[in-house]
Amino acid sequence: MNKKLVLFIGMFSLFFIFGFKVQKNFLNQTNIIEKVKTEEVKSEEKIVSNEIDNLEIPKKEVAKATQKEEKNSDYVQKEIDLRELSSVERKKAFVDMLLPAINEVHEEIKENKAIVEKLAVKEELTPEEREFCEGLFKTYKVEYGNWKELQGKMVIYPASLILTQGALESGWGTSRFFREGNNIFGMWSTNPNEPRIAAKGVRDNGFVPHLRKYDTIEESVKDIVMTISVSDAYKTVRKLLNEDKSPSEVAHGLIKYSEEGTKYVEKVQKTLEYNEFEKYDI
Repeated sequence: MNKKLVLFIGMFSLFFIFGFKVQKNFLNQTNIIEKVKTEEVKSEEKIVSNEIDNLEIPKKEVAKATQKEEKNSDYVQKEIDLRELSSVERKKAFVDMLLPAINEVHEEIKENKAIVEKLAVKEELTPEEREFCEGLFKTYKVEYGNWKELQGKMVIYPASLILTQGALESGWGTSRFFREGNNIFGMWSTNPNEPRIAAKGVRDNGFVPHLRKYDTIEESVKDIVMTISVSDAYKTVRKLLNEDKSPSEVAHGLIKYSEEGTKYVEKVQKTLEYNEFEKYDI
């Protein structure tokens, strides 16, 4: 009996130890499988994440391409004859045509102002920086080195006033000069070598007046902004802008823009207010 009992206990012990090892190996194998699965899931998630990130690049490129296409379309001006639209539609189309150009011109000035602000306090400029600054001083008709005067002339002419004057001068985009030469603001030409359009009629002395012709609306907008920025006739406009006066107050400085004088200023102020153009100022 003792021998049988000892034999039974020995066999039972061997069975228990063997079973424990098998179970342990099974558990270890299970853990390894789970770990592999987890790593595979993480790997797949990473791949999917990378694919999503890569998808963003084409979206951005498409957006840039679309913006460029819209920008280069001359703001769809050539496809629309504003004379054929109702008064309400014409005003909306006119604003839609001008705003992209106004924003482009404003952004360029803001960027240049930011650069000038940094370079004005720099002890020594690189050749490239000096060349850039010399170009700006020449553009704004300021003696090189007079940073204060340059910064005073680099004004952001309000979108509200640009829209107002454009509407008055071009009859909301219906004038011949706008249709044929993108001349929105009635800018005269005294240079026979520049692109221009002859006005109808001849003065008593035989003189035939001409107006400037532009390739794009943006060129026309830039011309009026630069005219306001550099001409002595608009010193008051620049002073009022640098004092952060309202567009309606700034309009007082436009008394020399038209032969109508104060009457023109009143027209600008009334048109500005009636059409609520100040909502386009940033």
